[in-house]
Order: sequence, then C-alpha cells, then structure tokens
Amino acid sequence: MTTNQDDSDDNDLFRKTIGTIKPLKNQARYLPKKPVSSGSPINTSTSTKPLEIPITESYSGELEELQELDASISPVFMRPGLQHRVMKQLRRGKIAQDDTLDLHGATAIQARKLLHEFITVCSANNYRAVIIVHGKGLRSTNNTPVLKTRVNYWLRDHQNVLGFCPAAPQHGGSGALYVLLKSGKNK
Repeated sequence: MTTNQDDSDDNDLFRKTIGTIKPLKNQARYLPKKPVSSGSPINTSTSTKPLEIPITESYSGELEELQELDASISPVFMRPGLQHRVMKQLRRGKIAQDDTLDLHGATAIQARKLLHEFITVCSANNYRAVIIVHGKGLRSTNNTPVLKTRVNYWLRDHQNVLGFCPAAPQHGGSGALYVLLKSGKNK
C-alpha cells in the first residue's frame, strides 16, 4: 500500500526527470475545406436508404472471387514512386479533401461500382484527395466488416489511386480512408 509520502516522492522524481515543460507553439489545427461538388452523377449523400444501382454480370462474377479476403491486410497503401513526405501529409490531414463518398447502405456489388465511378470522375476533375467512408462493419453479420476489406483491395487495383490511409477520427477514423489520386493531367 502506498502512502502520501511515497506519492509525493514519485511526483518529485517525475518532475526532476522531465525537467521544464514548454507548451507547443502552434496549437492551430488544420481543418479541411468543405467538399467541392464534382458535378458528377455519383451519389455522395449520407442517405440511409439503400442505393438503387443496376447490377451487371461483370460485377457479380468478380465479386465471387473476393469472398475470402484477408482482413489483416494493411489499410495503408503507397504506389512505388510516391514520396513518403506526401503520404505523411495525407495521414496527418494536411492535404485538403476535395470530395467524399459514403458507402453506408450499399451492397458490396453496388459499392464496387460506386467506388470505381467516383474515383474515375474525381481523378478526371483533377481532385487530389478524397475521403471514402466504408464503415467499420459493426452492424454486419458477426461484426465482420464487409466493405472495409473489399474497399482496401479495390482501391489498390484502381489505376488512379496513388495511395491511401485511415482517416482522422473526425472523418470516420478506421471506418474511412483518405485517398490520394492521380490527376487527369498525369494519366
């Protein structure tokens, strides 16, 4: 059992060890600008109603092979040649997000089509970074994320994606990704 004397000695030792504390100079936080409307036909609203998207055979056939995805794959991705400095800026939220796609309520087939169209349109509009909200999978069967793992794979396969990482808590945390895109000029 510790006594007040022991606590006092520990506090004194701690203060001597760390020395003088100086407050951080820059307390300002970066706040991204409001999402810019892309003028695209893609639905980026947060509607809770299921999305109505026609399902084509190509999407349903490709989905079957994605049934056994490794959920442990890293949620951070960088194409070769992407500077670590740029990825660090993206991770810290220092790159303004131009638009957001919320996939809540979409099936895996719908989400794949939406994601592909969204990335293609944003890249063509020279957007540098976007947020993809896939959710954490807390309401899925057995609390196993469905979209989270698939979005990770789908983004890696998209030619216009340079890199991605988990979003900051205010943008969805582990239920969302910051995605860095190629501009339409660089293709």
